[in-house]
Parts: sequence; structure tokens; C-alpha cells
Amino acid sequence: MKKLFFLILLLNPFVFKAFSGTTATVDMNLTISTVNEIAFTETAGGITLDITTATAGSEPDPATDTGDYGISTNDTTAAILCKYSTAGPSAGTLSITLTAPTASGTSAGAVEITVADANLVTAISNTAESTIGSSYSYAATLSEGSMTQETCEITYTLGTAV
Repeated sequence: MKKLFFLILLLNPFVFKAFSGTTATVDMNLTISTVNEIAFTETAGGITLDITTATAGSEPDPATDTGDYGISTNDTTAAILCKYSTAGPSAGTLSITLTAPTASGTSAGAVEITVADANLVTAISNTAESTIGSSYSYAATLSEGSMTQETCEITYTLGTAV
């Protein structure tokens, strides 16, 4: 008798309706924006490039240093640009070389930095990588004489190539 009661209860459409819930729908508007993040690792106090030596009969030896950077981008045509934020040094020439990320990108090699944006790496696509190599070279000629230490700020931009 109990089995028959449960069988009737289970097969009764009104019982299912009593236990069924209501439903609702929600429209979801989803967006993935372009992500372009770049960060540089340097020693405390920044990078110091001091020209202090020369080989007899030659121009002064350039001062060099290295560092690294990391990027995250979901852009398919990103580039890393660089320029002096304000005026460059009163003498000498600063060149920067950035290694391209392993996944994608093309390094421009050593690029002389000015107050105008210059491409350092182009053709970066959908990349997230850290500890990518960077190198700095500061060169001067004898005719430029000597100069006390000057601080120059450079700006890197991960965006569209120029």
C-alpha cells in the first residue's frame, strides 16, 4: 500500500509543480578591454651611467648598465616606446636596447633616446612575460667636455608604434 501511494505521488503532475521553482533570465554585458601594462626593475636610486675612462687615442668608453622589464598585453599590435620625459642631458647620448619578449615582438636594437617617442620593440601580440632584458649605454665625445651629474627621466609607453 505504501509503495502504491508513493508511486501515485511521484506520477502526479501536480506534485511536480508544487516542488518546481521559478526561473529568471539576466542579460550579461561582458567586456575585455585592451590591457597594456609595463614595469621596469632597477636598483635603488635608478640607473647610474658614469663615463670615467678612455683608451689613449680614442673617445671615452661608454658607460653601460643592464636591467629587466615585464609586460602584460592582450593587444595584437603593441609596441614599447621611449623618450625623455623632459629635456635630455646637456652632453652625451643615451641609447637603450630592449630584448623582445619570447612570445612575440621585434627589438629595434640600440635606439638613441630623444624627447620624441621612439620604437624600442614592435609587433608584440598577446604576451605576458617578466624579466626581459634591457641594456643602457651612455656615450660622449671628448669635444663635449665634462659634465656634473644630471638626472634625466625617461618614459616608457606600451601602446601603438610611431
